[in-house]
Amino acid sequence: MSGLLLFYVLPFIISLYYSLIENVFSKKFVGLNNYIQLFKNEFFLLALKNTFMFTITSVPVLMASSLLLSFLFVHFINKFELIRMSLIFPLLLPSASIVLVWQILFGENSYLVTQLLGIKVIDNSEFFKIPVTLFFIWKNLGYNIILLTAGLMQIPQEQYEASDLDGANIVQKHTYITWPQLLPTTFFVLVISIVNSFKVFKETYLLYGQYPQNSVYFIQHYMNNHFIKLNYERITTCSIIFAVFILLIVFVLYKAENKFSKGVWS
Repeated sequence: MSGLLLFYVLPFIISLYYSLIENVFSKKFVGLNNYIQLFKNEFFLLALKNTFMFTITSVPVLMASSLLLSFLFVHFINKFELIRMSLIFPLLLPSASIVLVWQILFGENSYLVTQLLGIKVIDNSEFFKIPVTLFFIWKNLGYNIILLTAGLMQIPQEQYEASDLDGANIVQKHTYITWPQLLPTTFFVLVISIVNSFKVFKETYLLYGQYPQNSVYFIQHYMNNHFIKLNYERITTCSIIFAVFILLIVFVLYKAENKFSKGVWS
């Protein structure tokens, strides 16, 4: 409890205080002015839009791929121990070493991009979303598969055998047996995936630097650049807004999961 108060609650209170003052020197109370000014800042709005656009486009692809491969893994390749062990490798490998390979493949001066694919990346800012999305999926896919596979393997096989006797087809089996029992695991994996999508800054920074193309300029870039300038009030204001957004997303997902699990979704 003391560790929670010291390392989480107290820093949050201090951050909230910094977000309500003019600066750390004058300590003049300005109320919500920092928040108002932040939402008027074009770079913050760009970073906020890019961050959430990345989440709502990459997370569904990751979840769909994870679910599909989990079903295939359980039914066809679960016996291959080497494949099972390799799923966790992307999380164990240092991002910095892997990014060197991705820079060769997808960097601004990459031969693959500029010559083989014929893409002028300088004139095509949207291209930079693709390597970041692929890197995010590659890094998190194995972990998601492990969690979802564990959830699938917890479903009693007797229920499927009983449904066979009742003449249920594969769609009915997954609708009335698999999905309801896999829902808690799926919800957990979805939340983890969303949180991880907000942490893609490190890989993007290593790939494209401190000031990347507009399409991959995320909220963490904005915060990092102001941290270098020691602009504490701007950093803390941004972090609190970001934390509130994440809490709202998790709250909405939690409510949706409760309605689904109770069968009263409308």
